[in-house]
Amino acid sequence: MAKYDSSLGETTLRLTNGTLIRGFGAETPSNLRGWAFGKAWLDEYAAWSRHTAQEVYDMLWFCLREADTPQVVVSTTPKASFHLVSLR
Repeated sequence: MAKYDSSLGETTLRLTNGTLIRGFGAETPSNLRGWAFGKAWLDEYAAWSRHTAQEVYDMLWFCLREADTPQVVVSTTPKASFHLVSLR
């Protein structure tokens, strides 16, 4: 890791190979507006409200539109929720 910065609403991690990893909070899905990237990780997805989960998921796929092979990882503690089951 070359540099780590965590400020209000954004976390940035720059690796020594030049890779830039940005972290966004799910509480404001519009923070994803305008970004373009190739991979994403949604953590604790089942804990999000159904509305927030849908809004983030929709915005995320728009951000992945330019990627040749977009990839998304969803990790969560198991919990029965509609938005989690609908990902199958």
